[in-house]
Amino acid sequence: MGKRRSTTLLVTRMDGDRAARRPDELAVEEPLEIHLDGVVVSTTMRTPGNDYELAVGFCHGDGLLGGAPVTGVRYCAAGSAVDSEFNVVTVETGGRAPVPTPRLNTTSSSCGLCGSTT
Repeated sequence: MGKRRSTTLLVTRMDGDRAARRPDELAVEEPLEIHLDGVVVSTTMRTPGNDYELAVGFCHGDGLLGGAPVTGVRYCAAGSAVDSEFNVVTVETGGRAPVPTPRLNTTSSSCGLCGSTT
């Protein structure tokens, strides 16, 4: 919805002493601010796409839902989703989930194995 997962840029490729300019396809990464029932929970970097699934999975994985069913997921902001560039998502439980404590440290949308000692 709304965002591209990749972009094409002109890059310089080196082959020994020879440089060649050519297009290269690069993954796009942007911040996603996640809200739960209107409360900011976290901001994480992600490749746009599947934002609803990422937000719900994050809330579920962090135990923020407290067993409450998700009643809705939507792009949100002070204005329209276009104003926030589709980078703010709220997960709704109708107030049934416990009031979340925002995560103020670094948040990653990866599984956590990268960079770990396991």
